[in-house]
Amino acid sequence: MKVVATAFLLLLGISFTGGLRPAAGLEKAQDFALTDTEGRIVSLSSYSGKYLLIDFFATWCSPCALQIIHLKNLYSQLSHNLSIISIGIDPVSDSNQDLVEYKKKNGINWTVALDTEHVGIKYRVTAIPTLALIDPQSNLVRTWVGVTEESAIVQELPFKTPSQTPSRTTPAAQSGTEYAMSTMVAVILVVAAVFLSVIVLRRRKRQTHEPRKGKA
Repeated sequence: MKVVATAFLLLLGISFTGGLRPAAGLEKAQDFALTDTEGRIVSLSSYSGKYLLIDFFATWCSPCALQIIHLKNLYSQLSHNLSIISIGIDPVSDSNQDLVEYKKKNGINWTVALDTEHVGIKYRVTAIPTLALIDPQSNLVRTWVGVTEESAIVQELPFKTPSQTPSRTTPAAQSGTEYAMSTMVAVILVVAAVFLSVIVLRRRKRQTHEPRKGKA
């Protein structure tokens, strides 16, 4: 039974660290100060009193370009309540001019800046695209890794889009409840398989060590 309990706790920990927010209080967002493509200084305090969505990307990242499409749809409906800043996380490969051209090519009408101050490290970015949602009190509400549809982001906001019609959510952008339910089912199935394996192994071991009965 110790094997089953250990396996259960291990699987439960691995499954839930990726998609759910901690139960404790919200984490304060890390401050930053960057120069955007227009030559203006932008910082976290520039967006005080408003929800802010930080988009970590690179111009050579194909999924990041797909994420921009979802962000444009979101921003077109919620720009009065939500600010967005796209931060180019690779100052080695990307220059400020690269970002200027990228912004124009993709029709981005929000702030774009190059990460010259290691903001990505502050926000523990390990893959792109990564999104970080910050509330008006500068609390980090949630992060998403990978292409995320606008419907998943709206679920974390206190206001809705004018249409009030959420689009379908892809598996990579499931809500916290859906993620929890699907994860729990997967954990139960795996633990059941481990439990059955332990029973079979113990029976085989018992049969191996049992003395064979002699003939009458």
